[in-house]
Amino acid sequence: MRPTDSNGLIGILLLIILAIVTFSYFNIDVKTIADKPETQAGVKYATDQAVSLFEKHFQQPLNELWKTVITDGAWKSFVEDIKQGTNTTTDVQQVSPQTQSPSTP
Repeated sequence: MRPTDSNGLIGILLLIILAIVTFSYFNIDVKTIADKPETQAGVKYATDQAVSLFEKHFQQPLNELWKTVITDGAWKSFVEDIKQGTNTTTDVQQVSPQTQSPSTP
């Protein structure tokens, strides 16, 4: 799959809406299915597994990344700039698009 394919949040939302409309067409009540104990147990199992996966494999590296990049890097620099009274924002100049004149042969 190419990175330019539309696989984002909008695609997922459209897929969910399409699934609900399809279920409604066949007289399948999504609320009844969601309220079943079997469904709730399955969702709880999947949630528990996702949390466990995050805690075992992703939490520590992401915390280190947060500490290194944000806390020790950008935030410390930002606080030091405020203490010194220097400007912490960069001046952004408005850049107008260049107009191209039509080329004549």
